[in-house]
Amino acid sequence: KKTRLMIVGVGDLKGELVQLSKEEGVVDRVIWVGQSGDVPAMLSAFDIYVQASRWETLSLTSLEALANGLTVISSNTQGAEEIAQYSRNIITFSEYTPECAAETIESHLDGIPCLETRNPDFPDIFTKDRMNNNYREVYASLLGQ
Repeated sequence: KKTRLMIVGVGDLKGELVQLSKEEGVVDRVIWVGQSGDVPAMLSAFDIYVQASRWETLSLTSLEALANGLTVISSNTQGAEEIAQYSRNIITFSEYTPECAAETIESHLDGIPCLETRNPDFPDIFTKDRMNNNYREVYASLLGQ
């Protein structure tokens, strides 16, 4: 397979990940992007998007990936469950373990579905403007305005 892994972002575990990729013999198949603010360019390079987070309740990048027609494979967070109500293109793995994540990803690499939504209003439900307005309302209510 011509599978490649692109890691976007920075963090304390990069050294360990580089070492692990060497030990596993896949260092030549990992692309280290670092910090990038150009999300559309990154997403256009992907066939799938993987969101492996224990705590992120609603991943904005998962929404952006879905809006760009990608299948999202995600840890089973509350946000992923919410998104799954509106899109068939989010697949969750039930246990937060590397083995479970890898098994879920591998089982879907050859069968990535076309973009299908359960709700025809999906693009309108998760828009940047709507989310910004919702954040403003929350902050205003917290400030008593």
